[in-house]
Amino acid sequence: PGLFIQGGEYPRHQDCPVHGEVPDDYCGPTLLAWYRDGVWTMLEGRPDLTKAEAFELARQLENAYGR
Repeated sequence: PGLFIQGGEYPRHQDCPVHGEVPDDYCGPTLLAWYRDGVWTMLEGRPDLTKAEAFELARQLENAYGR
């Protein structure tokens, strides 16, 4: 199981307590999270990262760590 959210497709607070006001054209990062063997893993990428690119990065991460 997992979750994919394309950058800019989720609401952003207009006022960020850390950085101040957020510009109208600000896009959030793309997020991919998945659950395997009792562990949640989350990948954060640029706003225009595609689902295919995110899945490929996830495969590379899992291969690098022997999953």
